Amino acid sequence: MDTGIINLDKKNITDTPAQNRVKFGISRSFQNIRLMPHLSTVENIMLGQHARASSLSQLLFPIGMLSENRWKIAAMRALENAGIGTYPGKVVANLPYGVQKRIEVVRAMIPEPRILLLDEPAAGLNETETEELQKLLQRVSENGVTILVVEHDMHFVRNFCDYVIVLNFGRKIFEGTPKQVNSNPDVLEAYLGTNNKTGEEYASQG
Repeated sequence: MDTGIINLDKKNITDTPAQNRVKFGISRSFQNIRLMPHLSTVENIMLGQHARASSLSQLLFPIGMLSENRWKIAAMRALENAGIGTYPGKVVANLPYGVQKRIEVVRAMIPEPRILLLDEPAAGLNETETEELQKLLQRVSENGVTILVVEHDMHFVRNFCDYVIVLNFGRKIFEGTPKQVNSNPDVLEAYLGTNNKTGEEYASQG
Protein backbone atom coordinates (compact mmCIF):
# COMPACT_ATOMS: atom_id res chain seq x y z
CA MET A 1 0.00 0.00 0.00
CA ASP A 2 1.68 3.21 -1.16
CA THR A 3 -1.23 5.57 -1.81
CA GLY A 4 -3.82 7.30 0.32
CA ILE A 5 -4.57 10.39 2.35
CA ILE A 6 -3.42 11.26 5.87
CA ASN A 7 -6.00 13.18 7.88
CA LEU A 8 -5.33 14.48 11.38
CA ASP A 9 -8.08 16.33 13.22
CA LYS A 10 -9.96 16.59 9.91
CA LYS A 11 -6.96 18.31 8.31
CA ASN A 12 -5.22 16.79 5.28
CA ILE A 13 -1.49 16.63 6.10
CA THR A 14 -0.54 14.21 3.31
CA ASP A 15 1.76 16.67 1.56
CA THR A 16 3.17 18.24 4.71
CA PRO A 17 6.98 17.84 4.65
CA ALA A 18 8.23 15.27 7.15
CA GLN A 19 10.26 17.86 9.08
CA ASN A 20 7.11 19.92 9.64
CA ARG A 21 4.82 17.15 10.84
CA VAL A 22 6.20 17.48 14.36
CA LYS A 23 4.26 20.75 14.56
CA PHE A 24 1.08 18.69 14.36
CA GLY A 25 2.18 16.65 17.37
CA ILE A 26 3.61 13.70 15.43
CA SER A 27 6.90 11.96 16.15
CA ARG A 28 8.42 8.64 15.11
CA SER A 29 11.20 6.11 15.43
CA PHE A 30 12.62 3.86 12.71
CA GLN A 31 13.00 0.10 12.24
CA ASN A 32 16.73 0.53 11.68
CA ILE A 33 18.27 2.55 14.50
CA ARG A 34 19.11 6.11 13.45
CA LEU A 35 20.95 7.36 16.48
CA MET A 36 24.27 9.18 16.17
CA PRO A 37 26.56 6.31 17.23
CA HIS A 38 29.57 8.49 18.09
CA LEU A 39 27.60 10.69 20.49
CA SER A 40 26.59 9.94 24.06
CA THR A 41 23.12 8.89 25.12
CA VAL A 42 22.21 12.31 26.50
CA GLU A 43 23.62 14.07 23.43
CA ASN A 44 21.38 11.96 21.19
CA ILE A 45 18.37 12.90 23.27
CA MET A 46 19.34 16.58 23.11
CA LEU A 47 19.48 16.43 19.32
CA GLY A 48 15.82 15.46 19.38
CA GLN A 49 15.04 18.82 20.97
CA HIS A 50 15.61 20.69 17.70
CA ALA A 51 11.86 20.49 17.09
CA ARG A 52 11.34 22.93 19.96
CA ALA A 53 13.75 25.54 18.60
CA SER A 54 12.21 28.76 17.28
CA SER A 55 15.45 30.34 16.01
CA LEU A 56 18.88 29.38 14.69
CA SER A 57 20.54 30.15 18.02
CA GLN A 58 18.06 27.91 19.83
CA LEU A 59 18.60 25.21 17.21
CA LEU A 60 22.32 25.16 17.97
CA PHE A 61 22.02 25.62 21.72
CA PRO A 62 21.28 21.98 22.65
CA ILE A 63 24.72 20.95 21.41
CA GLY A 64 26.48 23.74 23.30
CA MET A 65 29.13 23.16 25.92
CA LEU A 66 27.24 24.49 28.95
CA SER A 67 27.10 21.66 31.47
CA GLU A 68 23.75 22.49 33.01
CA ASN A 69 21.62 24.14 30.32
CA ARG A 70 17.88 23.46 30.35
CA TRP A 71 18.11 21.25 27.24
CA LYS A 72 20.50 18.86 28.94
CA ILE A 73 18.52 18.85 32.17
CA ALA A 74 15.36 17.95 30.24
CA ALA A 75 17.20 15.18 28.36
CA MET A 76 18.61 13.72 31.59
CA ARG A 77 15.18 13.78 33.19
CA ALA A 78 13.64 12.02 30.17
CA LEU A 79 16.27 9.27 30.35
CA GLU A 80 15.70 8.78 34.06
CA ASN A 81 11.93 8.59 33.61
CA ALA A 82 12.48 5.93 30.93
CA GLY A 83 14.72 3.85 33.18
CA ILE A 84 17.85 4.61 31.11
CA GLY A 85 19.37 7.11 33.54
CA THR A 86 22.45 4.95 34.14
CA TYR A 87 23.76 5.52 30.60
CA PRO A 88 23.76 9.32 30.01
CA GLY A 89 27.48 9.68 29.23
CA LYS A 90 27.92 6.37 27.44
CA VAL A 91 28.68 6.42 23.72
CA VAL A 92 25.60 4.99 22.04
CA ALA A 93 27.55 2.61 19.79
CA ASN A 94 28.80 0.77 22.90
CA LEU A 95 25.34 0.12 24.35
CA PRO A 96 23.21 -3.02 23.91
CA TYR A 97 20.83 -3.03 20.96
CA GLY A 98 17.77 -3.13 23.21
CA VAL A 99 18.92 -0.04 25.11
CA GLN A 100 19.51 1.79 21.83
CA LYS A 101 15.94 0.99 20.78
CA ARG A 102 14.60 2.55 23.97
CA ILE A 103 16.85 5.60 23.52
CA GLU A 104 15.25 6.15 20.12
CA VAL A 105 11.82 6.14 21.73
CA VAL A 106 12.95 8.68 24.34
CA ARG A 107 14.39 10.93 21.63
CA ALA A 108 11.11 10.71 19.71
CA MET A 109 9.23 11.71 22.86
CA ILE A 110 11.34 14.82 23.58
CA PRO A 111 9.18 17.07 21.30
CA GLU A 112 6.20 15.98 23.47
CA PRO A 113 4.11 14.51 20.65
CA ARG A 114 0.52 13.37 20.98
CA ILE A 115 0.98 10.68 18.31
CA LEU A 116 4.03 8.40 18.29
CA LEU A 117 4.71 6.29 15.18
CA LEU A 118 6.89 3.20 15.64
CA ASP A 119 8.21 1.04 12.79
CA GLU A 120 9.00 -2.52 13.96
CA PRO A 121 10.06 -1.43 17.47
CA ALA A 122 10.55 -5.03 18.66
CA ALA A 123 12.58 -6.16 15.63
CA GLY A 124 15.87 -7.77 16.65
CA LEU A 125 15.09 -7.70 20.36
CA ASN A 126 15.25 -10.71 22.65
CA GLU A 127 12.42 -11.50 25.08
CA THR A 128 13.84 -9.46 27.94
CA GLU A 129 14.56 -6.44 25.73
CA THR A 130 11.06 -6.63 24.27
CA GLU A 131 9.55 -6.62 27.75
CA GLU A 132 11.61 -3.56 28.74
CA LEU A 133 10.52 -1.74 25.58
CA GLN A 134 6.90 -2.66 26.21
CA LYS A 135 7.08 -1.27 29.75
CA LEU A 136 8.44 2.01 28.43
CA LEU A 137 5.76 2.27 25.75
CA GLN A 138 3.07 1.45 28.29
CA ARG A 139 4.17 4.42 30.40
CA VAL A 140 4.14 6.62 27.31
CA SER A 141 0.61 5.48 26.49
CA GLU A 142 -0.58 6.05 30.05
CA ASN A 143 0.58 9.67 29.73
CA GLY A 144 -1.98 10.24 26.99
CA VAL A 145 0.12 9.63 23.87
CA THR A 146 -1.49 7.64 21.03
CA ILE A 147 0.94 5.02 19.69
CA LEU A 148 0.67 3.60 16.17
CA VAL A 149 2.83 0.51 15.70
CA VAL A 150 3.82 -1.42 12.58
CA GLU A 151 4.97 -4.77 13.92
CA HIS A 152 5.29 -8.47 12.98
CA ASP A 153 5.94 -9.72 16.50
CA MET A 154 2.46 -11.00 17.38
CA HIS A 155 3.40 -11.66 21.00
CA PHE A 156 4.29 -7.99 21.37
CA VAL A 157 1.12 -6.93 19.54
CA ARG A 158 -1.15 -9.10 21.69
CA ASN A 159 0.40 -7.85 24.94
CA PHE A 160 0.58 -4.16 24.08
CA CYS A 161 -1.93 -3.11 21.43
CA ASP A 162 -5.61 -2.36 22.00
CA TYR A 163 -6.60 -2.52 18.33
CA VAL A 164 -5.13 -4.33 15.33
CA ILE A 165 -5.29 -3.90 11.56
CA VAL A 166 -3.76 -6.69 9.45
CA LEU A 167 -2.54 -6.09 5.90
CA ASN A 168 -1.69 -8.74 3.32
CA PHE A 169 0.15 -7.38 0.26
CA GLY A 170 -1.35 -3.95 0.90
CA ARG A 171 -4.91 -5.21 1.34
CA LYS A 172 -6.68 -4.96 4.69
CA ILE A 173 -7.87 -8.41 5.72
CA PHE A 174 -8.71 -7.82 9.39
CA GLU A 175 -9.60 -5.07 11.84
CA GLY A 176 -10.37 -5.71 15.49
CA THR A 177 -8.92 -6.65 18.86
CA PRO A 178 -5.76 -8.74 19.40
CA LYS A 179 -7.94 -11.51 20.85
CA GLN A 180 -10.11 -11.61 17.74
CA VAL A 181 -7.15 -11.74 15.35
CA ASN A 182 -5.99 -15.08 16.78
CA SER A 183 -8.95 -16.91 15.32
CA ASN A 184 -9.60 -14.94 12.15
CA PRO A 185 -9.53 -17.38 9.17
CA ASP A 186 -8.22 -14.80 6.68
CA VAL A 187 -5.27 -13.96 8.92
CA LEU A 188 -4.53 -17.63 9.59
CA GLU A 189 -4.59 -18.38 5.89
CA ALA A 190 -2.40 -15.41 4.95
CA TYR A 191 0.27 -15.84 7.61
CA LEU A 192 0.23 -19.59 8.32
CA GLY A 193 -0.92 -20.97 4.97
CA THR A 194 -3.92 -22.71 6.54
CA ASN A 195 -7.15 -21.78 8.28
CA ASN A 196 -7.41 -25.04 10.21
CA LYS A 197 -5.31 -23.93 13.15
CA THR A 198 -6.95 -22.65 16.29
CA GLY A 199 -6.32 -19.25 17.77
CA GLU A 200 -4.27 -20.86 20.54
CA GLU A 201 -2.00 -22.57 18.03
CA TYR A 202 -1.60 -19.29 16.13
CA ALA A 203 -0.77 -17.44 19.32
CA SER A 204 1.92 -19.96 20.22
CA GLN A 205 3.68 -19.26 16.95
CA GLY A 206 3.44 -15.46 17.20
